[in-house]
Amino acid sequence: MMRTTIISLAILFSSVLPSYSDWHPTKWGMSKDELKSLYGIKLSIFGTEESKNKTIDTVGVAHSKTLYEVDGIKFDEIFYFRNEKLSGVSLKTLKPEDYFIVERKLNLIYGKPVFISDKKENDGFCRRIEKEWRSESDGNVISINIYICANTAIYKGVGYCNILYEPILNKQYGL
Repeated sequence: MMRTTIISLAILFSSVLPSYSDWHPTKWGMSKDELKSLYGIKLSIFGTEESKNKTIDTVGVAHSKTLYEVDGIKFDEIFYFRNEKLSGVSLKTLKPEDYFIVERKLNLIYGKPVFISDKKENDGFCRRIEKEWRSESDGNVISINIYICANTAIYKGVGYCNILYEPILNKQYGL
């Protein structure tokens, strides 16, 4: 009797509680058509060359992008697919003044990272910061990669900030 009650409660909670393994309105494992119907004309589908240039082998093939804005910070939001299913979302901003604001916000949201790397490169003129968090409650792995160089004659303020969201359990989604 007790076992039946526990199983019934587990089924009830799993059907009532929302799935948190996703990125905003998208769900991990959704199809390209589902993504297209969700974003409509706001979604820009990549051509073959652009898809190839933006693909991340460990995440999936770059499929499309849209604009995402939060707290006045604008990002290119790029969607990745593996086995024809949504397998990752990246957010990229090119405004150097936003890089460390974004990093601080991620620290506030997800707490202490499970991985941190902070290295100087190119004779100390550039800095690469990498951090990763696991959000068990959201079912996501979140990583940030910041690369910024001093504004010199050689580097001219080169830099980027890329955030990547991926599901913790890829196999659960057939990825």
